Amino acid sequence: MITNEKEKNRPKTEITPPRDFKKSKLFHALNIIVLVTVIGFGTLFVLFCQRPTYSESEKRELAEFPEFSWESYFDGSFMTGISAYFADTVPLRESLVELGAYIKECFGVRIDNVAFHGVVSAQPEVTEPVTVPPVVEEAPPVTAETDLVPEVTTHKDEAQTLSPEQENQDVEFANNGIVIVGDRGLMLFGGNKVEGRHYANVINSYKEALGEDVNVYALVTPTAVEFYLPHKYSQYSTGEKEFIDDIYANLVNVTGIDAYSKLAAHINEDIYLKTDHHWSQLGSYYAYTAFAEALGEEPTPIEDYTEKVKEGFVGSLYGYTNDITLKNNPEDFHYFLQPDSYKTYYYRYDTLAPMGQGSLYFENATGGNMYSMFLGQDAIHTKIVTENKNGRKIAVFKDSFGNAFVTHLMRHFEEIYVIDIRYFGTAAIDYLKQVGITDVIFVNNIFAANTNSLVSRIERLMTGPVGLTTAPVTEPPVTDESLPEQSEPAVTETAPPVSEETPPPEETVPETTTEQIMGTPPSFLSSMQQ
Repeated sequence: MITNEKEKNRPKTEITPPRDFKKSKLFHALNIIVLVTVIGFGTLFVLFCQRPTYSESEKRELAEFPEFSWESYFDGSFMTGISAYFADTVPLRESLVELGAYIKECFGVRIDNVAFHGVVSAQPEVTEPVTVPPVVEEAPPVTAETDLVPEVTTHKDEAQTLSPEQENQDVEFANNGIVIVGDRGLMLFGGNKVEGRHYANVINSYKEALGEDVNVYALVTPTAVEFYLPHKYSQYSTGEKEFIDDIYANLVNVTGIDAYSKLAAHINEDIYLKTDHHWSQLGSYYAYTAFAEALGEEPTPIEDYTEKVKEGFVGSLYGYTNDITLKNNPEDFHYFLQPDSYKTYYYRYDTLAPMGQGSLYFENATGGNMYSMFLGQDAIHTKIVTENKNGRKIAVFKDSFGNAFVTHLMRHFEEIYVIDIRYFGTAAIDYLKQVGITDVIFVNNIFAANTNSLVSRIERLMTGPVGLTTAPVTEPPVTDESLPEQSEPAVTETAPPVSEETPPPEETVPETTTEQIMGTPPSFLSSMQQ
């Protein structure tokens, strides 16, 4: 009891509870300092670090800072342009896009080893006649053979000939228009026969305007999806052969070239690029052999070419999808140097003013621009003079698939005129008659032959823009009668060599909008402004 009394009377020591650091003033101060530092450095980084001007992965020029005018200020376009500029040209853009692709891969939902990115839908084919809307002449030039990928329609009727390994590859759909099969990207096709017949009628009009003395050919190329999409996913892409056959059935006095059969016989070879929407030069060679047969001539043996390889190619389909599978599986880019002698001349596509002698191959092309190996770029007019003196001159109306195709024509024609269907500033019929064309071939992929804006542009080329006075034919000086063997040019990555007096055209036309980038699916435009 005494002990207890002493304990009661002993003064008690007050115990101070532990201090909560997260509620202290020091903690709040550190939070503010860190937050202000991050925001400050981020602001300085965005405002003062060098901004990119070109997207390597998306193969396009990025938005430019808008030019001020009171009109653009009051109608809101100036501020909209500023917003687009800062959003499109973030410093370290390519690295951030790649990081985003890695993060996106972590959120994929896979059912039965299939991951869908975006919406992939099917809709019935248009079979009723439609009225083609009038073309607006003031519209800017289209910058791609695919403009906008058509919506997916009906499924294929025939199974594809694929190995069991190809049939069982993991499949991943992306952006409502592209499917990733293993390490290969495929653009889903969805055309309609109405537009295909419009394309055939336009070519018929060229034949009628040029007369009996000019041979006209059509070579509609299938794309990779026709041969490499596993049959169990065929409902997402319309069979291309049926549409090509229908186009050919509607040609009048025009020869359709069966490139399809030649390509189908070589699907186990690298006839299409895996990370890009183009065919390879080897694929274009097999299509060319079908054309040579139509000419009644022997094609140049592939063994006569000099084959070269560039490593590490990742093409346009990665830029369209940001699918990290494509990024992590770069492919070898094979190209074949033409064995014959020739000279290549370039002209401004709009005025046809001569720009000087250059090269057909641009071997300095690197990275994602390797397909610009052929002709350098689309927005230019090209003339090739060979040592062949048979009097035949051919005009090639092409989209970018035709760039590789024209490298094979040297043994069959004295002169080759390359006209891109998106870039030509004079009346085509008058021009062809002035230069003495004997043959015309249209080399367009099936997407282009089913895109109204592109088919209408081919139609407009017959007479040229409204009020156009046909530009005179200006021949560049030829100082040497003998044609030297082609050698590797010292050129830039994207543009052919030109005279010092005339600057080369830009890789893309300045007025080009983001919606016109090559082959961009609509949903991808809305999400990334490709």
